[in-house]
Amino acid sequence: MKGIILKDLYDNFRIGKNLASYIFGGGFIILFALLFSAGVSTQFSFGWLIMMTSTIFSSCTLESACEQDEKANFNRLLISFPLSKTQIVLSRYLLTLCCIGAANLLTLLLTLYTVFFRHSFSLKMGFALWALGLAISILFSGISIICYYLLGKKNGTIVYTILFFILAVVYNVFIVSLQSFGIITINWTFLLIISIPVSIVVFALSFLISNWIFKRRYS
Repeated sequence: MKGIILKDLYDNFRIGKNLASYIFGGGFIILFALLFSAGVSTQFSFGWLIMMTSTIFSSCTLESACEQDEKANFNRLLISFPLSKTQIVLSRYLLTLCCIGAANLLTLLLTLYTVFFRHSFSLKMGFALWALGLAISILFSGISIICYYLLGKKNGTIVYTILFFILAVVYNVFIVSLQSFGIITINWTFLLIISIPVSIVVFALSFLISNWIFKRRYS
């Protein structure tokens, strides 16, 4: 499994166009966050920034790895390795967990910067927004892996983009609007109690489903 993870890391960070896209994307997100946080007026705006950043960067390495594998038909070679199909799938999930950790470390730093240097909201609220971003990134990463295994890189990316658009609409249009008009009141503690366990369960089920798809396709 270590070899597969190292191969995927090579695909992402040793291929020039992929590395350049990460540097540009990461730099843009950080710059945008620093400028944006200076004028942030509500926790909802910053919450969306955190969710967008953690979700996008949690899945990007998997997308690049799948793209390279499809070009070289690498999965056909993988099944000849002295590894079980379950271990092959597990390696992708371990890599994704590493990406989730790195992405949410970045958003944690952005949150601490906004709380202690911009004083936009309390540490408790900042941690709640960060934790919600963590839950969303785990949830969407689990869904995206299934899409890539089931539909391939191109169609999987299309489905992932549609789901991300739905998240944006639900969060920015419905939740924020309803909260602004006082129609609903968000209980952040309850939301976190629900979202984090659900995201972990979805990620675990995602592994079982992806493993079943991979075994069925290459049986």
